[in-house]
Amino acid sequence: MKRELTFEQVRDGIILALKKAYPNAAIRSDRTLQSVNDGDYNVIFITFSEPEKLMNIRKYTVTFDVIYYAERNNVTDDLLRVSTDLPLLLETITTPSGAKVHPEGSVEPVIQDDDTLHCIVRYAYHVDARRVHVDGDESTPYDIHGNPDDTELMRVLDLRLPPTEEE
Repeated sequence: MKRELTFEQVRDGIILALKKAYPNAAIRSDRTLQSVNDGDYNVIFITFSEPEKLMNIRKYTVTFDVIYYAERNNVTDDLLRVSTDLPLLLETITTPSGAKVHPEGSVEPVIQDDDTLHCIVRYAYHVDARRVHVDGDESTPYDIHGNPDDTELMRVLDLRLPPTEEE
């Protein structure tokens, strides 16, 4: 079984881990500060990079800021509790497609002056990335100069775990 692995899948894996640990918390994935309550989380996409590639195998890193809005009645204890939990929760996430992803580097929550906790987490993983042909023909067409002509290819990437990482 091939498992899809996209940036959205990684984000959704973070959200699923948080929902499992904190079922009563509202977990968002947007940049709005409106309607944010004490005890809520926000998973914000920061950036991505493609530091390595070899043919169709590519390494992607995607970075998120997991923000926690502390309970105002007990800020210090609440932030200490969540600071302890987040590195354990985010050390291995499972995406909705079933892929397990580990962070690159350490997960270190940082307490801010506005009673929020920010946890920058970067996940690195390899995928088999290739364009999907519109007509199902797997051959790559060439133009009159011998260069690959991808005008008939869909502008969609098929992102899968490499065969060696399939279960």
